[in-house]
Parts: sequence; structure tokens; C-alpha cells
Amino acid sequence: MNAEQRGEEANRVLQEPLLKEAFKVVREKLVLSLEDVAIGDTSTMQALTLSLQVLKNIEGYLKAAVRDGEFEANKRLSDAELEALRGKRINW
Repeated sequence: MNAEQRGEEANRVLQEPLLKEAFKVVREKLVLSLEDVAIGDTSTMQALTLSLQVLKNIEGYLKAAVRDGEFEANKRLSDAELEALRGKRINW
């Protein structure tokens, strides 16, 4: 799978209503749990914080794949445009 295909697939996945809901609900539950942790319970705080970071990294990975795919699509388009211009005469 090339970068453009990965980007399209990542975009499709990110648009899935169930996945959007899952990210939202899991994030909310983690934040609520973090708010309820006892002040001295650092191990639970660390675990919840790590879980939030992992969730953010998963979403970020998918968004980066979308950006990379868009970049490759634009790059390919630019290459095609350059190829179309090659050999054309420029009138000054």
C-alpha cells in the first residue's frame, strides 16, 4: 500500500462514526477517571495519563497518514503538471 492509499484508508477510518464515538467516549472516561484519582495515587495517575497519550498517538498516527497521503497526491499532481509543461514554448 503506498502513502496515498494509506492516507485514503486512514481518512476513511477516521470518518467512521463508531471510531469517532470510541475516541470521544474513551477520552471522556479517562479524563473523568483522572479527575477522581486520589492525590497520592501516582501510579494510577501515570497509567491514566499514559492511556490518554496512547489514545492521542493513535489518532495522531492516522491523521499523519492522511496528511502524508494528501502530500503524495499533490506531489504527483505537481509532477504531472510539470510534465505537461515540458516542451511547451514560452512566449516572452
